[in-house]
Amino acid sequence: PGSNPSDCGCPTVFQSDYRGNKGVTENGLACLPWSSKHAAAFPNAGLENGAFCRNPDQVASRAFCFVNHPDIMWDYCDVSMCDDDASGGGSGGGSGGGGGTTGNQVPVPGCVTTARYYQVEEDIARIADQVD
Repeated sequence: PGSNPSDCGCPTVFQSDYRGNKGVTENGLACLPWSSKHAAAFPNAGLENGAFCRNPDQVASRAFCFVNHPDIMWDYCDVSMCDDDASGGGSGGGSGGGGGTTGNQVPVPGCVTTARYYQVEEDIARIADQVD
């Protein structure tokens, strides 16, 4: 439980703290290095040169990366949510298990929440604004 940026991203900062090595999107697309042309939109975001999932400047609702695909510019990554409930309470950690929620009602991987689907359109617009 708790914040562990090499394994998970905290929901309160939209996974912008994630610094793990995941380099494939939730749809199986390989991430482009952050040194690619799209990453130039995020100067001073502390992005190391690598093809990893990130959320610089909290521009999206969760970690994503740019991809080399003819139909899409970027895709979300399946990065686990950390349990950032400082009280330490809750019914589970931010990863593993058979689903459920953490103490602060953040969905853990495997759960379906419709909130992220409503956020997609806003994320598309914000990311597009950053790279234009």
